[in-house]
Amino acid sequence: MKIYKLGAAALVAVTVQAQAQTLDSVRYVRTTGMLVLTSADHTEKQCRVDTEVRDVTPVFNWNKTIVTLGNVEYVSVASVINCTGGVAPIERIPEKAGTVRDVNIAKGLYLSVAVVSSSPLTYTALVAKLGSRQPIADLPGMYSATKSMSRVLKESFTYLDSRPGRISADGRYVSADGSMRCTPEAYPGVWDLKRKQKVVREDGCESLFTSS
Repeated sequence: MKIYKLGAAALVAVTVQAQAQTLDSVRYVRTTGMLVLTSADHTEKQCRVDTEVRDVTPVFNWNKTIVTLGNVEYVSVASVINCTGGVAPIERIPEKAGTVRDVNIAKGLYLSVAVVSSSPLTYTALVAKLGSRQPIADLPGMYSATKSMSRVLKESFTYLDSRPGRISADGRYVSADGSMRCTPEAYPGVWDLKRKQKVVREDGCESLFTSS
């Protein structure tokens, strides 16, 4: 029987991931520039961010791998936990790319949403490589500069902060509105970025996001 040993870097990554899953809340202390992560047992991890930010409400993404700070700013939870050099760098998606909702750092992908209509309140989503505003695919509900505004409006969808959009750990699947419904009528549904199509399965798509 083979025994596989994790390298030092992999072991650190696994440890950080395990710590992240115990996190309960996050806050930003403007006077000190500290981002403070609090676990369910009230232990804290904190680190100073490298840029002063104002009027922010830090929010975890769906799997607590990043903290969003504003429309385009986010911080890796791992960088706060490790606090290398005493500083956690603030990262950014491109300007005018909407409001960041999830970032898969390992796969270099981000998900953002932008308001299309205020009455009723509807959104469009962008899934792109970090540093780019070029959409990964052309799917209903996904923004593209090549789409007419009438089409973007027609394809828009509702979005709730209580059910954040998400990118799967393997970077293949995206739920722009956080729903795990994959029935034919689900909209916008879950996108398969590899096949560039909507996923259709009756038993839901939760397993696509919980499996590594």
